[in-house]
Amino acid sequence: MTDNRLKTISSLDDIQKIRVTQVEGFHGCPARFKAAFLGEGNNNKSKAAEIGTALHLVIERYLCDQFELYTPEWEEYLVWLHKKGVPTKERQALLTYLQSLESMRQHVIAVEWEFPLSLVSGAPDIVGHIDATFCNEQGGITIRDHKSNRQFEGVSEWKKKFQPILYAIGVSEHYPGHAITFEIGYIILGEVVSWNISVEELAIYKQHLTRRYAEMWEEILVYRRTGEWPERPND
Repeated sequence: MTDNRLKTISSLDDIQKIRVTQVEGFHGCPARFKAAFLGEGNNNKSKAAEIGTALHLVIERYLCDQFELYTPEWEEYLVWLHKKGVPTKERQALLTYLQSLESMRQHVIAVEWEFPLSLVSGAPDIVGHIDATFCNEQGGITIRDHKSNRQFEGVSEWKKKFQPILYAIGVSEHYPGHAITFEIGYIILGEVVSWNISVEELAIYKQHLTRRYAEMWEEILVYRRTGEWPERPND
């Protein structure tokens, strides 16, 4: 499984890449963005995060055809999840989630795909990490992001976020001319949120996000020169 955890740096001068989630984080609160980059915050990993990592690993292995359900290998994963502290309810939810992915396995394009996205000359690449991508029946590409959290957010909330759009733009750079279906798969909640992004919409989104990222990087350069990092959250 790709290690996409944030690697802290000693100085903002050392920034070489910025993750999709960090772009989102900067626009939400620049001070928190800085603290995370420089390791100034609390980096303790929660139990919920550990459970989420374990669930993601099993999903990855399943989509890569490394085991089948109801086999001795699957039973071994259940034992491993139990040892990792994943409760029975979550293990049952994972089984249901894997069953929902069964028909999609033959259409996998990539699993745990990490890609660079160059939007602004002179600025670091934005790096995205996509859980899974599939060919779909409409001739487009489906992006699936697995979520192990218990807080549900619907389409209206997700459409406001940068993450789905930046992922969609990243995929479209590799597969131009394809419409994108973005899916949020809630493992524990048993829900899938889905919406379509047309080729025309992608072009508009790319233009908008390029401008926003250029503004963000310029702000970082100003703060880096002056040492005055904003404490206010952006709107």
